[in-house]
Amino acid sequence: MRGVMRPVCALLLLTACDREWLTDVGDLLPGEGLPVLEAPAVVRAEESFTVTVTTYGSSNCTRALSLTVIVDDLRATLIPYDSRVSAGGPCTSDLAAFPRTGRVTFARPGQGTLVVRGAGTYRVEFPVLVRE
Repeated sequence: MRGVMRPVCALLLLTACDREWLTDVGDLLPGEGLPVLEAPAVVRAEESFTVTVTTYGSSNCTRALSLTVIVDDLRATLIPYDSRVSAGGPCTSDLAAFPRTGRVTFARPGQGTLVVRGAGTYRVEFPVLVRE
């Protein structure tokens, strides 16, 4: 039996190393009580601040890739991108967090909004007060 296990293990390792990784918008889990966004509630106009967006996925089939930040007046849209193994890869069923950071700057004071756009139709909005 031991002689049979070695080729099987070698085949599994080879398959895991030869996976194709695809880029896609990350999965958010806002209804699960897991953090989606970490950001200050009050910021200063014309000063950048750090935001952290967290996506979730299989620990061995997901990797945090990047965060795109699009600012339009007092609205910042945050789009997290992940790398994922293409369909058919041997993935664990665990749920791991994949945080990534970005910088946001609002040009003027007022009531701002941070919008995190995840995969599918998931969008989560967070208010932020922008002071002078």
